[in-house]
Amino acid sequence: KVLVYDAFCRDVISPLITVGRLRENGVTLHMLIDAPRESIPDVPAVYFMQPTQENVRRFVQDCQKQLYDSAYLNFSAPLSRELMDLLARSLVEINAVNVVAKVFDQYLGFVSLEPRLFTLNMRDSFARYSQPRVDNATVEGCM
Repeated sequence: KVLVYDAFCRDVISPLITVGRLRENGVTLHMLIDAPRESIPDVPAVYFMQPTQENVRRFVQDCQKQLYDSAYLNFSAPLSRELMDLLARSLVEINAVNVVAKVFDQYLGFVSLEPRLFTLNMRDSFARYSQPRVDNATVEGCM
C-alpha cells in the first residue's frame, strides 16, 4: 500500500505511528500529496487529507494520471456537500469513479502528542481559551 497525506495529516499521524508500524500494516511508501509522485500500478493508495478543494483537485489529478490501482479516501474532517459533488463530478468527467474504493470521514482535526495530551494545532489557542474573562461565544468563535 501507499499512504498519501497532506501536511496537516502528516502532523496528525507522525506522533502516533512509526515507519516500522506502517510497514507492519502493509504501507511501503508514504508521501505528501503535493510532492511529485510516479505511477505505481497494481498498488492501492490510502489517502489521508483535509477536505479542501485543493486536495480534492490533486486526488482527481492522481486518478487521471492513473497513479494507483485503487484509492481509499480518508478525510480528517467531514466532507462538505459541495466538495463531495466536486469529487463525484470530476471523477465522472475523467471516467475514474471505479478507482475510489471507499470514502471515510475520520474526525481527526487534532494532533495527539501523548496518550492524554493533544493540540488543535491552532496558533495561540491556549492563550485565547485560558483568559480569565473569556465567554462561550468567544471560545466557539475560535473553533
